[in-house]
Amino acid sequence: MILAATFFARSPSREFLELDPELAEVRVTPTAAVIEPTATPASHKVVLTGTVTTLGNVSVRSETSGQVVWVSENFRSGAEFRADQTLARVDARDMELMLANAKLGLVAAQENLRQRRDEAARAPQFLQRFPGGHLNPWLATEGTIEEAEALVEIARNNVKLAEIELDETRIRMPFDGYVRKTVLSRGQVVERLVSDLGTV
Repeated sequence: MILAATFFARSPSREFLELDPELAEVRVTPTAAVIEPTATPASHKVVLTGTVTTLGNVSVRSETSGQVVWVSENFRSGAEFRADQTLARVDARDMELMLANAKLGLVAAQENLRQRRDEAARAPQFLQRFPGGHLNPWLATEGTIEEAEALVEIARNNVKLAEIELDETRIRMPFDGYVRKTVLSRGQVVERLVSDLGTV
């Protein structure tokens, strides 16, 4: 009985006996599909709602009062302009006359200084020719040269001020930008630092 049990325990199983030895050596090769993508342009459309605004707005005001005599095509709503480009001009005739007068004042002051220096140069010659003589008042130049030099400096400053005021008749901005809105037109009268000429 023990021998019978040992025999059946060592005998090969049914599945092992039915296995075909030739099929056991065959390897199964897996199959796979390969896809090569093609590069093509693509765009995405996003529909949103919102508000477009500017980072900063600057009000345009004139630095002088007067009548507008010229407005650039670049000073219109939506137009682009460059830094220091003249956008409009205010009537500058008064400023031009002030500058002309200031220049004449400088010429007069310089001539006065020249005369004072000439008189100062002649005073020693007069005293040599007339020792102990009384110096005529027109040769008494003490302090007059310094006064004449001061008048020349004042005249130079007046010319500079007149040039600045004339330059202020040009309406311009110190940066590149766009005109957001403006209602300025030729013939309009503007007031210094008060009239709103537009926004850039």
